[in-house]
Amino acid sequence: MIYTFQLSTEEKALIVQALRERAGEAGGPVREELARRIDYTGGEEDGLEAASRMMRNWYGERVHGLAEDVLRAILDGEVSDLGDYLHETVDSTDLVIYTWKASAVLFASDNEDAGEQELGEAPDSVGGRAYWALRADVLEALESMVTYGPPEGIDLPEGFDLHDSDTWTGTTDEDEGEAAETAQADEVKP
Repeated sequence: MIYTFQLSTEEKALIVQALRERAGEAGGPVREELARRIDYTGGEEDGLEAASRMMRNWYGERVHGLAEDVLRAILDGEVSDLGDYLHETVDSTDLVIYTWKASAVLFASDNEDAGEQELGEAPDSVGGRAYWALRADVLEALESMVTYGPPEGIDLPEGFDLHDSDTWTGTTDEDEGEAAETAQADEVKP
């Protein structure tokens, strides 16, 4: 879970002062740079808050894009098992392949502990933890698209249920039964 909070000007000043006093110790240049960044105020929002917001927006767009691609694939008949397709989609993205992007996923996701919840223990690698977080986020985005309406240009069949592949085509078992009877009757005709 990511917690955000606003530091008062006085609190920032105390942190900056403490960091600068310790700048002579090991890691001094890093502390000095951190003090400079904390001291920076970019209007109402400080630099770290702005970066955090931009990171979350970037990640949200990537998740939404992946979810939209999965939904289109479902409707195009390319998906027979949602779990398998999600695995293939998420596991092949740059967001879990590259460690620095996987770290960004864990920073921006609200599901950073999804792997631990799914497996009973956290995966050993950053990429593994990012995989489960991204998978949970894409699934949540898919469920949101189905519940609150799909993106523009996508029409869901009536009765569509993301977790029931029988509803993905817009035909029911009854429709399939009627189609089979019609086909069988056509075969009997001389």
